[in-house]
Amino acid sequence: MLSGVGPRKHLEGLDIPVLCDLPVGENLQDHILITLRHNGSGGGFVQDGTDWSSNNGLDFTGFIKTRDDLPWPDIQLMYSPVFYFNGSAEKEKLRHDDRFDAALHYTNVTKENMDTKEGLMFMPGLLHPKSVGTLKLKSTDPLEPPLMDPRYLEEQEDVETMIRGVRFFQKLVNTEALKTNGITMEKYKFDNCAHEIDSDGYWEHMIRHMSRTIWHIIGTCKMGAKDDPTAVVDPSLRVRGLENVRVVDASIMPHLPSGNTNAPTIMIGEKGADMIKKKIIF
Repeated sequence: MLSGVGPRKHLEGLDIPVLCDLPVGENLQDHILITLRHNGSGGGFVQDGTDWSSNNGLDFTGFIKTRDDLPWPDIQLMYSPVFYFNGSAEKEKLRHDDRFDAALHYTNVTKENMDTKEGLMFMPGLLHPKSVGTLKLKSTDPLEPPLMDPRYLEEQEDVETMIRGVRFFQKLVNTEALKTNGITMEKYKFDNCAHEIDSDGYWEHMIRHMSRTIWHIIGTCKMGAKDDPTAVVDPSLRVRGLENVRVVDASIMPHLPSGNTNAPTIMIGEKGADMIKKKIIF
């Protein structure tokens, strides 16, 4: 966008000469998750930092359809055998501010609780959010961070899908295999939540306040067909209206995949490199 490739109105508002009027920065999509902490044994994971190689911190992942009529999974399942990754240091690691807790009106989370609690985490992740965000320039300074508005959970359907993900984990915890190991879900109390604990309203409150990114941001230079007005690049990753300019990264994905974006992004890089080499060599 700083080079003049982007939405005309946005660029002209920053006095950037428009080279190509394209929807760069639109269609921002991301996976989010909610952490469900559980009391009980984490499965032998050493939490004191002396043997982190004994476990990679994420024991398994899986994929489910929360409705039978869906064509593909809508929730990713993740599990970690710890109650907190870094104890009370988790706030520092995540640049977490105590004002966040104050706004949520926590009543049962303490530093001692975070440092000594043993347990595990189940994390349902939203695979195909209906909520779509934007990325815009804040100024013409290339060193100034852009304005990103992911619009998480703007669509109510995303909240309802996440609630169904929570309910799946509750059924899992209620199996004999987990019940015999004393696994129980920790339910946080919020003074500012009027809903009964474990009601759909309670989970919507928690999901809207405590969901976080999985760092799978894609879509702001969408790939599309020639007649797609929302596309920035064509199926060969060439920027429309320009010569010898391609975008070869996760931003070209039209939609989020049903899983992590690492492998698909590597594939895009390999395919893009092949197309460029073919043009140069042949």
